[in-house]
This record gives sequence, structure tokens and C-alpha cells, in this order.
Amino acid sequence: AAAGLGHVNLYPEVDGVLRREAPLVKYGAALYPSYAMRLTMAYLGLKTEDLKFEPGVALTMGKLRVPLDSDNMMPVTFNGPQDTIRVVSYASLMSDKQLAPDLFKDKIVIIGPTATGIATLFVTPVAQSFPSMEIVANVIENVLHGKFLTRPPWAEKVELGLLALIGIFIMAVLPRLRALWGLVVSLLLALGLFGVGTYLFVNGQWLKVG
Repeated sequence: AAAGLGHVNLYPEVDGVLRREAPLVKYGAALYPSYAMRLTMAYLGLKTEDLKFEPGVALTMGKLRVPLDSDNMMPVTFNGPQDTIRVVSYASLMSDKQLAPDLFKDKIVIIGPTATGIATLFVTPVAQSFPSMEIVANVIENVLHGKFLTRPPWAEKVELGLLALIGIFIMAVLPRLRALWGLVVSLLLALGLFGVGTYLFVNGQWLKVG
């Protein structure tokens, strides 16, 4: 007997890099939650009727709200490279007496292959070979802790404004500056844009400044 059904599909982008999770997939007339979402639902004691799907907006799971993009996808906020989330090998589990008895207490435990040559590996922004099981773990961590990467509603307007500002600087300001000052101001402007973009990205807001 299973706690529920969940799809295991992962969808890399056109460049081959996996950046997003599909919380729901339509099959026939029904919508099926992903493996990560189904595990989260089981952990929180939620049922299918506790889900509310707003296309292109969000998936609400009980008290949790998962923001979705226009493709009904959720950008994954990776916590770091492989093994950032605790991984325990089968061999150490069966033989290592140093493991704490309550290591898995009150935790979601995902069982699956992670070794090269056995695991299904994906290219991600944080690693060239990232096990699918750890992608699932990162998605669950994002959902439980509300760690989401979203595009602010004002993002496109700000990006267009920045593009116009840079164009004005290059055409009207930069030619009037001496070579050294032109280099200094250009570097400061680039560092400022990079700093703002990085700050927003770390805090869950994606602004295209590159």
C-alpha cells in the first residue's frame, strides 16, 4: 500500500541545465503532484483535497504556498553542491556504530542511488553531476522552509530602466570622461549592478542584471 502517487519527471532547460521543478503534471484529466510534493504532503499529513492549484500563480498545500511561474514550474533554490544535504551510505548505515540512533527521527528520508554510474545525474547551477535524489531533497527543503526564487512583478520595468540608464551612460556620459575616470565609473556601475542583483537573488528575488 502506498501513501500516494507522485510523478518523478525532471525537466532540464534547453541548455541541458535543470533549474526548475514541476510540482504538478497533468496525465489524462488528472493532475499528479511530484514525488517531492507527495513526500512533503505525507510529512505534513496533507491529502489531495488540501491542495489548491492556481495556474501560473501558486500551489497551496495546507498552510504552505509554492509560487509558480508562467509555466507552472517552481525554480529550485539549491542549497549547495552535492552532499550539502546530509547523505548516509547504505554501508555506513549497516555497519557504522557511530551513527546516532535518532539520526532519522522526525525527518523525511529519501532512499535512492547517488553514486556515479548508478544514480540518475543532472547538470544543475551548482554541480555538473547532481543526483536526482538530492534534487528532490532540495525541493522539499525549499517548500518546508519557504525558500523560493521568484520574479518580482516590477522586475521587467526595472530591467528596462537599467538598460536605458546604461545606454545613456555609454552614449552621453562615458565619452566626456577621461580614460581613467571612464574605467573607474564603469567598474563601479558594473559592481553596483552585480551587487544589487546578487543581494536580491540571495533573498529570493530574481532580477536580470547580467
